[in-house]
Amino acid sequence: MPASLSILAFAKVGLSLDQQRSVRAFLANLNNFISGFSMFEQTNYEFELQKLERDQMFFAMKKSHKAHLLKTQLLEALTEGQELKKRMDEVNSRMEKLIS
Repeated sequence: MPASLSILAFAKVGLSLDQQRSVRAFLANLNNFISGFSMFEQTNYEFELQKLERDQMFFAMKKSHKAHLLKTQLLEALTEGQELKKRMDEVNSRMEKLIS
């Protein structure tokens, strides 16, 4: 509790009943505010943490998807290269037969 609030709490002695009630009400409202603010901070922390975890998961999924696409493209290129080599071998085989 800040110094001004502790002074306010101890200063109740010389105050009228109405002023003392006002001080008690103020302190109760302040405690409610601080409690509510603490709950808000905790909830906000949890929300931000969930958001960061979700963003991390999304980034990992996006990276994995890009890697999958790249591997698919490489596999297609390899398959196409193998098909071209096979055709080239067939053409060379025919050429050799024609020459001989």
